[in-house]
Amino acid sequence: PTKTATKYLMEMLRETKLIIAQSHFHELSYFEFTRMKPPCYIITSARNAFTRSPSQYFYFAVQNDFNHLTHLKHRHGTKMLGRLMYSGRWKTEKQFLDTPRTAIRADFKTANLASSQDFMSDWFSKFSSFTGADVFDAAYRKRFAKHYIINASKSRCQCNVLVLCYEHIKYWPIAMRQFLPEVHLRQETVNAAEEMFYLAKYRHFMSELRYGA
Repeated sequence: PTKTATKYLMEMLRETKLIIAQSHFHELSYFEFTRMKPPCYIITSARNAFTRSPSQYFYFAVQNDFNHLTHLKHRHGTKMLGRLMYSGRWKTEKQFLDTPRTAIRADFKTANLASSQDFMSDWFSKFSSFTGADVFDAAYRKRFAKHYIINASKSRCQCNVLVLCYEHIKYWPIAMRQFLPEVHLRQETVNAAEEMFYLAKYRHFMSELRYGA
């Protein structure tokens, strides 16, 4: 999960008597996973496979922080900007807000296709392959769920899996009570759309959004 989410989860998990292993990378996580024996639990956070892209797109629609963009380019390469759905098309918030919704939908369609076929597919495919938990199936069955619980008894995974949707972080305490009642999460809000300049435009965009087969 992202660093913010990791810090938030780890602070609460350390207060329990659970044995914890943490990693940001699939390959390192797989090493830990192979050493785990039931009963065991895997907790990760990711953006919802169906609602993540609009949130990401709007967040990076106007990104004029030169230092932040330079950091992303040097650390991850120029390709990462496309993965993050950043196009650099709009230089100011006013330009973005004044853009017709048809133009934004067209631009989103192009950015979403590129990101989904690369970044999103790679993350979910690797996670499912390493753990045996079919995250694609869970996301498809409950497209707008705020979290997914995949029981070991109903999957090829030896551990129970909790996938927390990053954009619904304020609901994580509810999800955790269902998954591991001994872990008590406080309510947290991170990068909420309610705090962004594009809130009204984002809500209208989501109300009209339809995905094709």
